[in-house]
Amino acid sequence: MRPTVFGLLVLIPQLVHACSCGGVLTSCNRTWSLGETIFLGKTTSLEKVGQPGPGAPVSYAVHFTVEESFRGPRVPGGEIVVDTGFGGGDCGYPFVPGTRYLVYASATGKRLYAGICGETKPAVMAEGVLRELRAIRDHKPLDAIFGTVGMAPKGNGWDDLPETQPLAGIPVRATAGSGASFSTQTDRRGAYAFPSLPSGTYIIEPDLPTGFARPPAPLTAEVRAGGAACRVDSFARPGGQITGTVVDASEKAIPGFVTIQPANPAEAAEAQRRGGMPGYDAGPDGKFSLPELPAGRYRLVFHPRTSSHVDFRTTFYWPSNPGDGIDLAFGQHIDGVQCTTGLPACRFPAQ
Repeated sequence: MRPTVFGLLVLIPQLVHACSCGGVLTSCNRTWSLGETIFLGKTTSLEKVGQPGPGAPVSYAVHFTVEESFRGPRVPGGEIVVDTGFGGGDCGYPFVPGTRYLVYASATGKRLYAGICGETKPAVMAEGVLRELRAIRDHKPLDAIFGTVGMAPKGNGWDDLPETQPLAGIPVRATAGSGASFSTQTDRRGAYAFPSLPSGTYIIEPDLPTGFARPPAPLTAEVRAGGAACRVDSFARPGGQITGTVVDASEKAIPGFVTIQPANPAEAAEAQRRGGMPGYDAGPDGKFSLPELPAGRYRLVFHPRTSSHVDFRTTFYWPSNPGDGIDLAFGQHIDGVQCTTGLPACRFPAQ
């Protein structure tokens, strides 16, 4: 059995179709400070630009009002226009009008270009980086380890990222291999920093409130004498979870694909447009697990497996009535659910 997700991965969405980004980014290099033009700005409009010739690609000219400049043209209060692709495999960045971004743009002739292969991100996700870029611009020392702590958005796509929420007042601990521990906490914008630390490898642990999912692996950073500052961001998802088993009328397990959708039809359609929600490929034992669910009202969706493939033409919903739903509180676990094909509702364990 293996967990499956329809759509894009959270915060580091997968590249699809023809888009391919080369290079491997690590937390302790200076990729976050590299770029021909780096600025903090707010999108004011997107202008669709058609290329000459039938069937030619379409791109966007994105207009920004600049708040701060870190490299390249210094035009605070002025406008910068950045080109990007239309999406769908051309590595274009889906800028959302009215949103503040930290933009990394490169020159293409006399124009600037930004895409999803660079360090461009919504400002709400970049408060830790902004602190370091200001230090570089103002010729001040960099911090040893820094980052941003926030709550990830509900959706899994690039255009969901502006919905990230900063988490203020979160204790953050840096523990060295020797056992020495250092503490700080996030500011009102979710940023934290350790100005100086002895050389060594550290485990970085944000003390997240109850109800958040824990990271699948420890967050680590290696501090070296005279080395570059290490960025360690943490964008946590809510820890809601539903687990259970799919069976037939005789309570025999049924393999297939289990996923979940908002009970509200409009919200379900929007979730599907943005990549869908977590799903699970239930094996012969019919067991499934849907982790990292935000609070909400949901319906379970099941497609049975026939021989070697999932039959997406056959669909079971629980509850079967579109007006009903399963209410999940923030961080709540509903485990041991038994869903029977042909019945309108699942059987929940006694609380």
